[in-house]
Amino acid sequence: MSIEDLMKRNEKIKQKQKQKEQDQKEKEQEDLQEEQTPETDTEEENETIDEEELEFVKRRKGAHEGIREIVLIIDESYSMIDFDGVVEGYNTFLFSQQLINENTYVTTTTFNDKINIQILREKIGKTKPLKYDPYGRTALYDAIGTTIKRVRETHLKIGDDQQPDEVIFGIITDGEENASIKYSGKDIKQMIELLKKDKWRFVFLGATPEVCKQGEELGIDASSNFTYSTQGDVGKNIFGQLGQILALDYTQEKPSVINMKKDPGKTR
Repeated sequence: MSIEDLMKRNEKIKQKQKQKEQDQKEKEQEDLQEEQTPETDTEEENETIDEEELEFVKRRKGAHEGIREIVLIIDESYSMIDFDGVVEGYNTFLFSQQLINENTYVTTTTFNDKINIQILREKIGKTKPLKYDPYGRTALYDAIGTTIKRVRETHLKIGDDQQPDEVIFGIITDGEENASIKYSGKDIKQMIELLKKDKWRFVFLGATPEVCKQGEELGIDASSNFTYSTQGDVGKNIFGQLGQILALDYTQEKPSVINMKKDPGKTR
């Protein structure tokens, strides 16, 4: 099934959910109107009605409201072998994202010559430990394309109430594509351009400005392409920067949420 077909099918699911929500809203409003009478329109009863309306809004939005997915593509090629702290930085990143939104699902792919989807839509806080052993070359396009395909297939299998409201797709690499055999840069750009219209947000982190040019070539907005420091604890640099990028809007309202008392990075 092509990415266009997947998007069309997903759009039908969303339209069906929207109609279902609208029908439920109309029914609840009718019920509320029947319960209200002029003789009992007291302040106390109005407060009760407000609470009922609030609860209705929660039900109308459904359990999927606020569901977020984070998809990570992590370079595991040989050139990453000298970068310390990747696993620890990854663990700390997941911990910080769990504090921001517990209703988050995680997919993590590592890649070199081979594509390894280690985690596929697992609830944050309950994910398997990341395995990381750099070797081989950089099949970046295949990693992105294969992961997008698997994530989209997963979305088609889950219920309407589990569809994500936002998908954050983070790509981390220190080098340029040199090993893909299944997908081309043109293929990936087409996928990204389509998915950006469907509430997917793509973020590209590269070791140098030259590496980051790949992100723009693949259709990722220039404002979402970043370089990370390759000095010191590189894993901490990478995932710390990614966490700041994703938390920026949220922390403007609730900055205390990322003031962690402990670093879980070395607990696994």
